[in-house]
Amino acid sequence: MGVGFLYARTGSLNLAQIGQALAGRHADGLIVVAFALLTRRFPRQGRGRALSISGWPDAYGSAPIPVCVLFAGVMSELGLFAVIRVWVTVFSA
Repeated sequence: MGVGFLYARTGSLNLAQIGQALAGRHADGLIVVAFALLTRRFPRQGRGRALSISGWPDAYGSAPIPVCVLFAGVMSELGLFAVIRVWVTVFSA
């Protein structure tokens, strides 16, 4: 929904173009809600539950131990990186 709100406000799905469209504008309520939805979703997306869609088994419970270590050590940081990337590219301009 956050991406949809950004598209409704700017007419683009490209992060750089969204940042340019929002540059110099006061953040209205729709933009604040879009950022809140994105920052809530990206860290959850990085975890293993994102891989358990479409009837797949639970990613942490059925994966071998090295894969669980990869999920725990890398995937969570990727969610945080996504939040930082969106903030810097889109919302800080």
